[in-house]
Amino acid sequence: MGIVSIILAFIGLGFLIFIHELGHYLMARRAGIRVETFSIGMGKPFYWFLHKGVRIQLGSIPFGGYVKMAGEKGGGEEDPDGLFAKSPWTRIKVAFWGPLANILFAFFAFSIIWATGGREKTFGETSSRVGWVDPSSELYVKGVRPGDRIVSYNGKPIRGMQDHFYAAMTLGPSVQVEVEKLHPTETPENLLIDVAPYSHPFSADKGLLTTGFLSPASFLIWTPPQGEQKLSIAAQESGIKPSDRLIWVDGEQIFSQVQLGSLLNDGCQLLTVVRSGKVLHVHIPRVLVGELRLPPEVRGEVSDWKYESGLHSDRLNQIWFIPYNINSEGVVETEIPMIDLEERTKGAVKSPLKDVLLPNDRIIAVGGERVSSAPQVLKALQEKRVTVVVHRGDNDVQGADSFEADALFSSPYSSDHLSALVRSIGTDQQIEKLGSFVLLKPIIPKTFSELFSEMGRTHEVVAAQEKEQEALEKIEDPKSRAAAEESLQLRDSQLFLGLFGVHDVSVFYNPSPVEMFWSVLNQMKQTICGLFGGYLSPRYMAGPVGIVHIMHKQLSVGYKEGLFWLGLISLNLAVLNLLPLPVLDGSHILLSFVEMVTGVRLRPELLEKIFIPFILLLIAFFIYITYHDLVRVFSNLFS
Repeated sequence: MGIVSIILAFIGLGFLIFIHELGHYLMARRAGIRVETFSIGMGKPFYWFLHKGVRIQLGSIPFGGYVKMAGEKGGGEEDPDGLFAKSPWTRIKVAFWGPLANILFAFFAFSIIWATGGREKTFGETSSRVGWVDPSSELYVKGVRPGDRIVSYNGKPIRGMQDHFYAAMTLGPSVQVEVEKLHPTETPENLLIDVAPYSHPFSADKGLLTTGFLSPASFLIWTPPQGEQKLSIAAQESGIKPSDRLIWVDGEQIFSQVQLGSLLNDGCQLLTVVRSGKVLHVHIPRVLVGELRLPPEVRGEVSDWKYESGLHSDRLNQIWFIPYNINSEGVVETEIPMIDLEERTKGAVKSPLKDVLLPNDRIIAVGGERVSSAPQVLKALQEKRVTVVVHRGDNDVQGADSFEADALFSSPYSSDHLSALVRSIGTDQQIEKLGSFVLLKPIIPKTFSELFSEMGRTHEVVAAQEKEQEALEKIEDPKSRAAAEESLQLRDSQLFLGLFGVHDVSVFYNPSPVEMFWSVLNQMKQTICGLFGGYLSPRYMAGPVGIVHIMHKQLSVGYKEGLFWLGLISLNLAVLNLLPLPVLDGSHILLSFVEMVTGVRLRPELLEKIFIPFILLLIAFFIYITYHDLVRVFSNLFS
């Protein structure tokens, strides 16, 4: 399918150029202008034939194309069939019909997609809900949380995941974000927040910007890969079943894989405590005793608890604890300072510490495991346990409309059954199942290496590590090599639940042809404004190589996705050609309009001299974006 889709991508791009030039050709013939050459592609032709006096040819460079009309290079006024012998209005129509052909094709393509039920996409691609927001961002500081909805950027409504990228990259140094507070535990309200886009924390490319929105919300449904039902020990022992949806993990309602990753790698443990007679769940750091400034008397107590809990072989400084002094019954007395506060959280995705323990809080469970004394608390802290609640019921929204799926996505979070089950976790009246919600047995997260070792696939890990080491040794720059090593070490230390097969659901995204048309136009407007405003670098634009690469990927997904991108590129081609820049159709339209109003005609020879510098600039720009296209393509191949 790979080679076939690449060939189809070339054919599709060639087709868009063909219909553009066909528009010019048909209007020229209708206006009585003699057409000398109709070329698809540029450069020396490798095939040509004559048709009704017109030389039809295929250029050796498979990009671009042109229609050569009589009188374009001077002398047209004396030739009654030449372009410049015709009225300015006629020349405007000839220039406009090329872009018009692309506009009509785009609308036709969007209409076919709409009439056949729309494109199949993941829910996250179509959702405006927040799945994860950068804890260091202005959005987070102003109260935006997973589960909320981004309504608009600078008043422009959000229609899907791509709009977040366009807003950060094209709307300028300051963007106004409208947020609808929809998190189930908070009061609904609308916020207007001004943010300055900044470098995306997950991207090595510092030019890639974000407003603080890092991931859309998505369904997290567990479907184990076919033929590998016993892929993970954690999955087997937890009691999870196929089609279960992860809905609550370690004290938080879960809205995305990124949020889940942050919880697993924030260095914290869920504790159930009793505070003033009320049961609470708090997320508290697990830290090594060696990282705490323990007073001698407290250190002695912890040492005694270590032996009472059976941790004889472990050194005291390597024992996990919490930064609080507790008495023998697990009641909090005072906070213990840490040697290095920056070690509070671990991992690439850090979650801000929002919970604290207060004096007289009594710890009654660690990771869902009941405890009644300090030694039991200490023992339970030695392995991070993750508490998971799943929604077991009708989670099958496959094939639903994206708007219908949005309503189905929200309903479980506000359920009274979920609230009641969560409140019981870690108590002596813990509920295992209530309505459609099930509390799984605690899961001990592990690294990928540990998980693959459990599955008897250690050889795959070793082989991958050997390849990575070879790649590291090829990096000559010491700083780059150190950064790459640090990145690999960080990745290898990341914890996972081991529930391979957690995925989003597919929905049908089917806005009307008019909505698709205006959405693409709006994205183009933002891109052009971003380029001319200096906010967007031209290196992020796609040239011919990039377009073929995109088309190849989209055709691999399905014919509707490929058809949509053909329509999108066709509309882009039309709008770009209508810009009043020399060489483009828009400049011919503008000059003909000026002539029509003023009666003054610029000589074709003069126009040709004016256009030559812009042709050179266009070639330079073509080389520039092609270079960056190639860099992106090869980066994707070897990443």
